[in-house]
Amino acid sequence: MTRNGGTKAYESLDGKFLYYWKPADSDLWKMPVSGGEESQVLPSVDGGRRFCLAKEGIYFIPKHGADRKSSIQLLSFATGKVNTVALISHPDEGLSVSPDGRFLLFTQFDDSGSDLLLVENFR
Repeated sequence: MTRNGGTKAYESLDGKFLYYWKPADSDLWKMPVSGGEESQVLPSVDGGRRFCLAKEGIYFIPKHGADRKSSIQLLSFATGKVNTVALISHPDEGLSVSPDGRFLLFTQFDDSGSDLLLVENFR
């Protein structure tokens, strides 16, 4: 469906767009499901499963620094602005928000294992 590659695709909640990650440049892109041109949504998303779609916008983990510290951010559909939701360290592959928007779930890689974290009332 994409013309220039892409992976880890998700359909928007309204069914109008396909959002996907391009490993070559680590950018998040979208294109209309009905056909049309693709457009860049976010630069430097840190991995294919490090974004998720929600009613209010796109939650994502941007590329981290050498210290592996990062953050979870929200690109608001209403304003087009990006805000930091939480500071995290050692992000791993996985990010999700509950349908009602009350819970944020992400994986975090620590020394030799992974922790599954549930953050309540994160706003």
